[in-house]
Amino acid sequence: MPAQQDSSLEVERSKAGLLVRLSSLDRLEASFPGRWLADVPGGRTRGFTLLEVLMALVIFALAAVVLGSAYVNVLNSYDVAGRSMAANEDFAFVRQIILNEPDRTKLEQGGDFETADGRRFTWSVEIISSTMPDLFNVALTCEVTGPSEPEPRQLTESFLLLRPTWSIDPAERGKLMEDAKTRILEFQEAQVKR
Repeated sequence: MPAQQDSSLEVERSKAGLLVRLSSLDRLEASFPGRWLADVPGGRTRGFTLLEVLMALVIFALAAVVLGSAYVNVLNSYDVAGRSMAANEDFAFVRQIILNEPDRTKLEQGGDFETADGRRFTWSVEIISSTMPDLFNVALTCEVTGPSEPEPRQLTESFLLLRPTWSIDPAERGKLMEDAKTRILEFQEAQVKR
């Protein structure tokens, strides 16, 4: 009988241990209802289903794609901004050449130069006299070519420039000065009459 008593005692202990384990699983189940641990036939518990795991992977993959494309867009915009800033600096350099050159015929021939990053800047100007003496309308056109440019890019700008040395015909300059003087006198007379 003692052997039977020992075996029945072990059965009672294992039942008690199973009850303790089941009660802790019930508490865990109550904390996370129907999600993490669920009873299945045979007293076993299960985890996530294959469908739930695949859906989580799909959501993660979509988030990774969205974040990756946003990162690529930011990199592309930095690249475009950098190229634009470099082109503006080169354009400012050409504008400085024009402002510093006293010889009109030399400017009308145009010019070109190579930038530090291997691009070629070719520029030309068209200088047109205005109705004011020594004031000229300058149309600057630049063409940018280079390894990073798939096709030549053209930049244009127009500005007024006061250059007494660019006047070609002294008679035309004198006529423009007389016209300006006449306009000023007419304006002054109109102001006095008011």
